[in-house]
Amino acid sequence: MKLQTFSKIVLLAAGGTMFTTVAMAQDVTLKLGVVTPTDHPHSISAREFARLVEEKTGGEVAVTVSDNGALGSNPELLDAVQTGVIDFTVSTPGVLAEYSPAMGILELPYVFQRDCQVADRGY
Repeated sequence: MKLQTFSKIVLLAAGGTMFTTVAMAQDVTLKLGVVTPTDHPHSISAREFARLVEEKTGGEVAVTVSDNGALGSNPELLDAVQTGVIDFTVSTPGVLAEYSPAMGILELPYVFQRDCQVADRGY
């Protein structure tokens, strides 16, 4: 290999590394979609997740939360995650079973045994 060709390869690799580093240094905004109302635990936990991400990354990563089904229904949100339109969604096992049948096991009745101690207390 000629020295001139080798030099070009090294310069291209160094330039690619430099551009990657610059891109990584930029702030990132991620999208999270939820179908539940604002006061639902899924929406509340999504906003808490967004707060913690921003806090733990020093503000370099932000998560925008869209609840109340603003970005669509559960199947639409899962499709949006698959296509990269949004980054996260909060969903239930029943909806996820459409994409991975193994998730359906969590929706079966009587899968989990009820704790007798809890039942004895009237819960």
